[in-house]
Amino acid sequence: VYGCGDNEYGQLLRPRRNGNEVTQIMVIPKLETWKIIDIGCTEYSSFIVDDKQRLYGFGFTIWNWATDKDGMYTDNRVSRLTRQNKISQIECGKSHVVCLDENK
Repeated sequence: VYGCGDNEYGQLLRPRRNGNEVTQIMVIPKLETWKIIDIGCTEYSSFIVDDKQRLYGFGFTIWNWATDKDGMYTDNRVSRLTRQNKISQIECGKSHVVCLDENK
């Protein structure tokens, strides 16, 4: 997984050093060993679906729907989805996220 751009809220899973901008595309080291099947991004958040069809979020969300807490977070599994959920696709807009569950 590669990324670049604004990292103000940790949405690129990069340490915030010398400003928040990641100006050159680079590997996101924390995700190198993950088997990822889908990625979606909002303005301040990023979401990934792994090969076990679990949804994770990182960055910032003021709506607090996707994680257990507001603010910066990293690689948190979306706990409001249960083990029975099998996320097969994610789509994001500037301020919303929609997930497709193959079991529903």
